[in-house]
Amino acid sequence: MEQPIIKLRNISFHYDDRAVLDNLSLDIYEGERIGLMGPNGSGKTTLLYIIMGLLKPSSGTVEIFGNDKTKRERLH
Repeated sequence: MEQPIIKLRNISFHYDDRAVLDNLSLDIYEGERIGLMGPNGSGKTTLLYIIMGLLKPSSGTVEIFGNDKTKRERLH
């Protein structure tokens, strides 16, 4: 079975006390195209920042090509 290139599981993100993403799960497979639509402030850019690793989710996991990007990498 084909594995997703991007796998999000139970992603939540908060700005202070405001929940922007709440328990979002999503699989994106090679060759797929997706569109993110919603009103201002609904979390579209936040989701992309989380996928790119620019923001860390409050909870949940992000896997890119099978590598968990939410685990903290050890600095030497």
